[in-house]
Amino acid sequence: MTAAWDSYHVRDFIPFSREVHLRLIERVNDAQWPLQLGFIALGVLAAGFAVRGRPRRALALLAPAWGWTAAVFFLQFYSELTWAGRWFAAGFGLEALFVLTALPWRSAHRETTMRFDPTTVAALLLWGGGVILYPLAAPLSGAGWIQSEVFGVHPAPTALCTLGLLLVSLRGPWLGVCGWIPLLWCLVEGLVLRHFGLPRAWALFLGGLIAIGAILFLSMSGKKINDQAGAQHSDAHPFEHQ
Repeated sequence: MTAAWDSYHVRDFIPFSREVHLRLIERVNDAQWPLQLGFIALGVLAAGFAVRGRPRRALALLAPAWGWTAAVFFLQFYSELTWAGRWFAAGFGLEALFVLTALPWRSAHRETTMRFDPTTVAALLLWGGGVILYPLAAPLSGAGWIQSEVFGVHPAPTALCTLGLLLVSLRGPWLGVCGWIPLLWCLVEGLVLRHFGLPRAWALFLGGLIAIGAILFLSMSGKKINDQAGAQHSDAHPFEHQ
């Protein structure tokens, strides 16, 4: 059995070519223009809410991006290429539901101005990578704007931007609940793009590693604050000032 699984390669799970993949991006962009501009504005607005200490509003703006990507990119276009498109659509729809469910259950009770720390740096890198840098990858490589991938329209930049906003908007178990699908997508699409020889793959791998590192940092910081609070017999919430 082990030998049989060892015989599989990433290409065995991708029933289309690099050219078909790039043509898919072009078709989606052509069909949805100029909606891309609206979703970029939505991503900027969400970041503005997060920076100003309004994480609930930032999270609320993520749900339409995931729902739209599920319904249009995967169900309308991607499912024409492979049966997996419907499963990916279900996953992205589930993420939209997770984000909406997390709104009233945030671990941080107060919404205050975001504090500048390593987590914030990681969040800004992920958000900037998804909303600003990822759309520039295609034109900078000479492919043209028609192959640009945009937050809310294409899955990769949506996942990167979401990870950034989650890091400054959620704490505790809900960060894990809402974070595992975008992290998994960074791995899945990263492997596909690496198979196609597209440099964008490394942006997804790096983004996933940054997000995991930030989550671990938050976990260790939270444990340290809890230990200090317990030693001082304080009733303050460990994430009260974040």
